[in-house]
Amino acid sequence: METAPPQLIHLEKLHPDGRYKEFRGNTIVSFVTKENNPLWYSALIEIQKMVQNSPLAIMHSMLPPESFHVTIFDLITEPRRDNRSEDLVRYSFFV
Repeated sequence: METAPPQLIHLEKLHPDGRYKEFRGNTIVSFVTKENNPLWYSALIEIQKMVQNSPLAIMHSMLPPESFHVTIFDLITEPRRDNRSEDLVRYSFFV
């Protein structure tokens, strides 16, 4: 399966000034919280601080910690609606 180059993902999800764009779609995610995975949550906080304090900061827009998550599966998202419906059928456990 092809994935978009990082700069294209950036254009889909972020405005040039780093603000998030509306990104419609349905995905399956798992949230990383202090309660359900304290080790990963702490690691993500530390990594985020390191990035924020580095020259890379201008290239990233940070999620608030309460939004830390892992995308398990993209079902259908607005920018890729036409392409993803075939993938959904191909990888569906219900077909």
